[in-house]
Amino acid sequence: MKILRASHLGMCFGVRDAIGLALAQTEPSTILGELVHNESILDDLRSRGIRSEQQLDAVVTPTVMITAHGASERAISSIRARGLKVLEATCPLVRFAHCRQRLCDGLQQPHDPARVKMKQEFADARA
Repeated sequence: MKILRASHLGMCFGVRDAIGLALAQTEPSTILGELVHNESILDDLRSRGIRSEQQLDAVVTPTVMITAHGASERAISSIRARGLKVLEATCPLVRFAHCRQRLCDGLQQPHDPARVKMKQEFADARA
């Protein structure tokens, strides 16, 4: 068996942008879940004071960041209900997929402004 190693390693633009957003924060913040599955990057974020928690109950900062993987409206509502600021880093492609699924499930109207915005973000991301 021959093993080929990729000449370029990296991450998708959604995760890359989410990391940039996390690093740009000037106030203490907590990422809800793992931002990236790369221990070196997670160590770097921790060294800069950016926390990561799996459960909302463990958050002690005033700002909670949603990862590029997104979060349910229920989760985001729970964050806001606790008086915390939501920092949204959901990838536009993920947002579009979630929107499309809700539309398929009949939970959203075809001309819903949120759907139109997501469709535009998807088109912008592909450009």
